[in-house]
Amino acid sequence: HYVSARNDVQVHIIPCMSDNYSYLVVDPETNKAAAVDVSDGQLVYDTAEKHNLKITHILTTHGHWDHCAGNYRLQQLIGSKLVIVASADESVYCANHRVHDGDSL
Repeated sequence: HYVSARNDVQVHIIPCMSDNYSYLVVDPETNKAAAVDVSDGQLVYDTAEKHNLKITHILTTHGHWDHCAGNYRLQQLIGSKLVIVASADESVYCANHRVHDGDSL
């Protein structure tokens, strides 16, 4: 499933576990995507592959396990050092780039 709020972005909604979601936010011109709240790295990777998307970043909204448990696995599957973004105020598994209020990506 995907929804498009604007012509310049697509959001793929990925149901995870019994009550959660991960997302792929996509630039349709380049097929580059940011994965958001990755609880299952394999599932997010498979969804990206199915749609020929290249994941360049992982964005984690907060440190609960159901939002970041798949960060490491997704990074392993892609085979490169992804930028894993999290709030400087949160403890997030595998985060390697911390952001503060007002920062831009």
